[in-house]
Amino acid sequence: MATFEYNADFTIQDLIDLKVHMGHRVGALNPKMRDYVFGTKNGISIIDVRKTYAGVQRALNTLYRYGRMGKKVLFVGTAPQVAPIVKEYAEKCGQFYVTDRWLGGILTNWYTVSKSIKTLISYNKILEDSESGLSKKELLTVTKNRDKLMSSFGGLMNLRGRPDLVIVFNTTVDYLAVKEALAIGIPTIALLDTNADITDVNYPIVSNDDSASVTKFFCEEFSKAIMAGVQEKMKEGGVDMSTLLKGKGKDASVKDMGNEVKDEQK
Repeated sequence: MATFEYNADFTIQDLIDLKVHMGHRVGALNPKMRDYVFGTKNGISIIDVRKTYAGVQRALNTLYRYGRMGKKVLFVGTAPQVAPIVKEYAEKCGQFYVTDRWLGGILTNWYTVSKSIKTLISYNKILEDSESGLSKKELLTVTKNRDKLMSSFGGLMNLRGRPDLVIVFNTTVDYLAVKEALAIGIPTIALLDTNADITDVNYPIVSNDDSASVTKFFCEEFSKAIMAGVQEKMKEGGVDMSTLLKGKGKDASVKDMGNEVKDEQK
């Protein structure tokens, strides 16, 4: 496969300013993380930010290539402080997400999951139909069932088949996502703090994974890399981006490009 270069526009100092180097207490250090620890301060493991930066660059180049190839990326972040951020940026770049909780089998039992997604889509169609003929009580039941499925599968609703890559924003919270991806050969990008197990992650980024500001930073960078790849793919296909996005604001342009991604994936 050809290698496509993607250069991020941030520095090691930017990562330090975000405090990505602040790990967990020394007593919680996973032995497999020793090579990523620069030292300790006040009983806290200090992450070697040079290795974090290198890990981010590898991950971003991977996301750029996947965007350029029209691949499907799943964002996973169910911790309450990061879930809204993960959802926002997954939607901005036209990708998919799980932010409520990880239900066992989302990847390994895709047949059952896909049936639930089809049911969710059918509920939405019923609720959008002003002439469905259902009573108020029946509509209330459909709404409750839809909302329950939406919380679990709303971010997967337009996903056709399993994702090609999974991003996990906290592997101690969403370790099942990593295990399932490993079991069926889907590569993973993950943020891992000093208490995490790095073994099963293809593209590790050792970083403080508890901070919402750190998560937002990485979400934005991941989204930008994917969209840069998508934009390059469109150019290669003869799509005039200036015409496509004419008269639309910056945020709208990202959303419109994201919609183009989903159209390609259907």
